[in-house]
Amino acid sequence: MNPRKKEEDKKVKFGICVDPIIYKKMDDEMINKSRLIETLLNEHYGKQKTYKGMLVEIIVKSFLQEHLYDSVDELIEKLQERLNLNLNFETNVFNVETKNGHTFGKIHFNDENNMVKVIDFTITSNGVIV
Repeated sequence: MNPRKKEEDKKVKFGICVDPIIYKKMDDEMINKSRLIETLLNEHYGKQKTYKGMLVEIIVKSFLQEHLYDSVDELIEKLQERLNLNLNFETNVFNVETKNGHTFGKIHFNDENNMVKVIDFTITSNGVIV
């Protein structure tokens, strides 16, 4: 007997109506309709800014505009401390490097839908881009 799925792992069934011509094309191409719809929904919702993403962007931008750093290691340490202090979800500052007078980095976190998100930031002489 298979073990029962956790409630959060269960998928929800729902029905949709589509144009018969589109349905026939999908049928002719032997497209898995459920997988196609799920992929399209993931793409759509994955591109939208989430509440957690907006919080990370605001904290990163304001913190980097207010502080100067002697090294990349110090930047990573202080930015991670600030994120940990202000957010009640896990973040990870990584891939921070300096090239041509600009400092680039990434922040990894899981959004409200438990989808992995990465926010890029760049520090230039003109300011901070998140």
